[in-house]
Amino acid sequence: MTDKSQSGRRQGWYADPSDDALLRWWDGDRWTDSTTPRPGSAGPRSTVDRPMRNDGGRPRLDRSEEWTGTVDQPPLYPTGVSNLHNPSRGSDSPYIAPAPRSRVDAETSSGRQVVIRGSARAVQQRSVGSQTAMEILTFRVERYDPAGNRLAPVPVELGGMQWSGSRISGQISDGDEVEVRGQWRGGNLRADTVINLSTGAHVQGRSGWQELTESISPDGRKRIRRGFVIVLAAIVTVIVVVITVFVLLVRHADSTFDRERDDQLKNWCLNIRDAGMKLPHECDGVI
Repeated sequence: MTDKSQSGRRQGWYADPSDDALLRWWDGDRWTDSTTPRPGSAGPRSTVDRPMRNDGGRPRLDRSEEWTGTVDQPPLYPTGVSNLHNPSRGSDSPYIAPAPRSRVDAETSSGRQVVIRGSARAVQQRSVGSQTAMEILTFRVERYDPAGNRLAPVPVELGGMQWSGSRISGQISDGDEVEVRGQWRGGNLRADTVINLSTGAHVQGRSGWQELTESISPDGRKRIRRGFVIVLAAIVTVIVVVITVFVLLVRHADSTFDRERDDQLKNWCLNIRDAGMKLPHECDGVI
């Protein structure tokens, strides 16, 4: 519904002309179907679609496209906006409700897997540690809501072990549009992978083992596999020899014991016969 008397008004949430208990979204040209209960009043929240964005056909990387939850309507909680006013100044001032603490905690809770998009700023790459150094890439992601209002920036960290040379693949420059996938840790987004949407590069931390395997040529890999097979065969051979020697020693010990036992029985039987006594059945076949 269009209201010509409201022309020139900025985008934002305003008191609904038809219901004082509601706030309705003004997109800069007309009233939309998106409404929400006014603070202090009870009322059902509308779940209609958010207003269309007019940005010249170029997709804006805003919070509604992030994988942290669905967005059913224009955001109620933009932050960092200096040109928005308190509703006490009149109905011509858009109303910006404070974000509930539970919502903020849910979005930044430790261990939560998220995907965010925006522009990379203050890109820095440094090394930390002495013996096993670690390379750290840090930057912040600046985001905007569907209405073009700036949201709170997100600090991002990406690390990789530095045994020799760089341990972070790909590159990010200030102003590049990025997609970051990772988990919240201590108020920072610990990135697993960063996709540079401006250049198409995939930026991620690399381990020393990855660098080692990728630096070896195909012929070198064949030689390593051949050497591994030879070493394994030598180990198996040694084990077989040890087992064989052990079995032979056990058999030799058994045969020596049997021979000594037979000699003792024979001498015993001979002594009985020499004494003129009757030979017991144990001496059968012995002498």
